[in-house]
Amino acid sequence: MQIREERTANVLKLYLEGDLDVYQAPALKVKIMSLAEDDDLPPKSCLDLSGVAYVDSAGLGAVIDAHRRLQNAGSPLRLVGMNADLFRIFKFARLVGFLDIEAPR
Repeated sequence: MQIREERTANVLKLYLEGDLDVYQAPALKVKIMSLAEDDDLPPKSCLDLSGVAYVDSAGLGAVIDAHRRLQNAGSPLRLVGMNADLFRIFKFARLVGFLDIEAPR
């Protein structure tokens, strides 16, 4: 999985490419842990999942962990770019409403 980062003064955007599964979730957790300790973290964070085709329970756990860490660091996380299949997985896991998720178009 590839993680690309873009920053402005107001928003940290992370773009994920590849599957977010048991093999790749640790990379996201490590990246988020590093960002959450950054003193220059923008006031908003965004995780773009348009390049993600598959997520498993480990991937869901990594996203929940990212939400918690960034929220605690003062940079609430919004999930965007999710396709309908991924949205169904998040909905089935009852994460829609718990996490700030932009509905698929």
